[in-house]
Amino acid sequence: MVGSIGSLRRFVRCPLLLLFLVTASGGAAGAAVLEVPSVYPNIQAGIHAADTGDTVRVAAGKFSGEGNSRITFGGKDLYILGAGSDQTVIVYSGRTGMTVDGSASAVLEDVGFSGFRSSPVDFAWALNVDSATLEMKRCAFRDNTLFQPGSALRVSNHSVVTAVDSDFWDNDGYDYPSGSPARATVFVDPTSTAAFTDCRFAGGMGTAVLVHGEASLDRCFLVENGGSIASVDGSGTLRMTRSTVANNGSGHSHRPSITTETKDAEIRIERSVLWNNRPTPLDLMGGGKIQIDCSIVGDVGGVDLEDYGEGNLGAAPRFAGMLGTSVAVETTPDNCEVLYGLCDPVSPALAKNSPCGETIGASSATVPFLDSSPIEVPTTHPTLRLALESAMESAPDGSRTIRVISAPPVSGVEGLPTIRRDIAVVGVGGEPPLITGTPESAALTSVQASLHLEHVGLHGFAHAVHATDGETTLLGCSIENTGDAAVQIEGGSLEMSACRLLSNGGGIHVEGAVANIEDLELSGTTRLPTFLSKGAKGSLHVSNSTVHDNQADGVVGFLLEGGQHNFESVSFRSNRSRSGVDGGNFGSGSIGIATNCGLTMRGCEVREPSAENGHLVIRDSEVDIDGCLIAGASGLEPVLVVVGESDVRVSNSTIADNSTVNSTVLASGGSSVSLDRSIVWSNCGSPGKSAVQVQEHSLLEVRCSALDIHEVQNEGGDLTTEDLVSSDPRFVAPGTCGEFTASSGDYNLLPCSPCAPQRSPCGELIGFGAPAAADSVDCSDPNDPDDPNDPEDPNDSPELDEQVDRIVFLSSMPARGELQFRAPTDLGDHVQAMVVDAKGRVIETRELRSTPDGMQIIGLSLPGGVYHLRLRGDIGVSRTAKFVWLGNR
Repeated sequence: MVGSIGSLRRFVRCPLLLLFLVTASGGAAGAAVLEVPSVYPNIQAGIHAADTGDTVRVAAGKFSGEGNSRITFGGKDLYILGAGSDQTVIVYSGRTGMTVDGSASAVLEDVGFSGFRSSPVDFAWALNVDSATLEMKRCAFRDNTLFQPGSALRVSNHSVVTAVDSDFWDNDGYDYPSGSPARATVFVDPTSTAAFTDCRFAGGMGTAVLVHGEASLDRCFLVENGGSIASVDGSGTLRMTRSTVANNGSGHSHRPSITTETKDAEIRIERSVLWNNRPTPLDLMGGGKIQIDCSIVGDVGGVDLEDYGEGNLGAAPRFAGMLGTSVAVETTPDNCEVLYGLCDPVSPALAKNSPCGETIGASSATVPFLDSSPIEVPTTHPTLRLALESAMESAPDGSRTIRVISAPPVSGVEGLPTIRRDIAVVGVGGEPPLITGTPESAALTSVQASLHLEHVGLHGFAHAVHATDGETTLLGCSIENTGDAAVQIEGGSLEMSACRLLSNGGGIHVEGAVANIEDLELSGTTRLPTFLSKGAKGSLHVSNSTVHDNQADGVVGFLLEGGQHNFESVSFRSNRSRSGVDGGNFGSGSIGIATNCGLTMRGCEVREPSAENGHLVIRDSEVDIDGCLIAGASGLEPVLVVVGESDVRVSNSTIADNSTVNSTVLASGGSSVSLDRSIVWSNCGSPGKSAVQVQEHSLLEVRCSALDIHEVQNEGGDLTTEDLVSSDPRFVAPGTCGEFTASSGDYNLLPCSPCAPQRSPCGELIGFGAPAAADSVDCSDPNDPDDPNDPEDPNDSPELDEQVDRIVFLSSMPARGELQFRAPTDLGDHVQAMVVDAKGRVIETRELRSTPDGMQIIGLSLPGGVYHLRLRGDIGVSRTAKFVWLGNR
């Protein structure tokens, strides 16, 4: 056997200090504890004296000879408790050591079996479970050599065994009469069942587990054994989950590690690792079936794994400290503490890299970046290229850190090597040290490796970071003046925090990768998307970030194709899109494009975007927009374009002061759009264009939202409304269509706005942001002769009088013939006056010019009733007041 099995003993847990008397599982109160050898001279004597439910506690020592071999339970349900599997050891003294016979719930804990021997004519077992049920905890079978049908553990005659945290080391099973090392450490006959959890099989020359009945292995290690590890014969079944089978078969019987020996045998392998086993990890020697699910199986020697079902991942696992011929890593304090654990952060079998979303194999362990000798630029290595080459040579199976003390000499011109080991590049000092290149050079390229960048600057490359099938981390880095995308990730994952991307050709592009990005500043892109994600497995999560002043061909916010994505508390401001990418068919968007994907936007602000062919374009996707603001957009096509089989839900959001030639919101092609507690108001399109357009076969649902229903153009679609707010929302500082000048904090609502909680028909805030005053503001006006608590009148409030100028009526109330009023002077030089009836329909529109004293007179011809006069000035301020009309004279 190659390698040292002694180091595997680190798996063994120390015996727990017994602080109370242990009673048998399910035993009655008052069950006795019988001490061996202080009271009873041997184990058999203690068992003879015990009753069902009693505990036989065996002290530390080696037990052999009369009374300590050929031990039988005699059908009693007993708890046999040792002092530890390496302390209480039953040693071979002729044939079988212990037989559990006829018991229904026996327990064996902290006991070891060692040195058992048999010849081809003298069969023996260390532990024989015969017509019984046994729970085995922290037991060990060491250095036992047995011929068929002998074995260290035999499970027979309708028995059930569960083994937890137990060891099977250096046990050799030999075939008879050939004498070849082919038979088992554990044998399960056709009538019996055995389950092993957190167990270890190591150093055996023959088969570790031979199954004729049913067996399962969960979180088990089967390492450095010779011959077959698990064989299933007859109609037996074996299920292996979360286990590691590695470095088996070297120098001994050349049999596959896992085999079916008959056509009725069946094996299922789930979330397990089979690696570096000789001559092959598995085979259907006698037919049967092997099913693989979400496992890593390698070194198959040309065998077509498709014959064994789906689910083989095929990627190389990264072990913490695997012994053996292929990887000889000494276990040191700086290395992992668990042999054959998976190395973090580079193994594809770890939860974060696993396509199954959980750890594959028996265990995982964390490995720090190892720094056995310093690698520093430019003190120990003058260039980054030399530092990378040195780091990769010295870390074939670990990780190395390169410390960048100051800016190195030219690095890009010389060409940096492709990174195929786990490397960290860490800047030291105040500002991130700059690593400079040329427009023709690539900065850091990694393949199937972990790349960690911290506090460094990459400037002037063709691209700065390009990683394939690895884990990439950027912390506190700056990337500037790259020709293409600043960061490009294909497969694997990206973690990015507190970084700056300035004046690059593009931003962050991922394909089939998971990316988590926070505290990002991204501005000045010139031709490619700021965020791009492709592939059904893609996942882009961006939070607490700013995306400002970008300009690109087609899209400068994000371009998402497939996958599930999330933007939270992201500010998109002043982004420009120069031209469409698909002939002008909604292919250009300065907010973004989402196709065949899922997208959530929460707490985001989109201000002053400009695009030719749509700002936020959604095709065949499910999108949630919650608590967001979209304001100040300009361009040809709508701000929100929803096409195809899309489902878009807009809640708690405000879409206002957007100036597009066509509608602000478009639902087309069978799509569905819902507005819930949202505001779509004060959007200025070209004459004749409505704010919202619903085309044939599409659906618009509006609930508890501020939307002028007369501004909805329904072209054969389905429109439903509930609790509409038809009065102007009262913003703190609204902008002006085409002249966006609003400052931070605007678009919150004034007290007593019909959209604020005091006046909302929903009883809660409508739209983006928060009201400017407490919810307890009293919005009633006892001086209103018509309705002192009218929720449709946003000006019925003394508190509101103190903040905005009221329209002052000069004619007596009610009015007749003509309406005389004074317009506030803050409306600007040109004023649009609209008369709106009680149902929210615009009856008349007049264009007025301001006068020195604000005095205005309008002649009207109206039937008697209650109306509103709505004034909107050319600087964007609006005023509304109610009046009662008695009819014309």
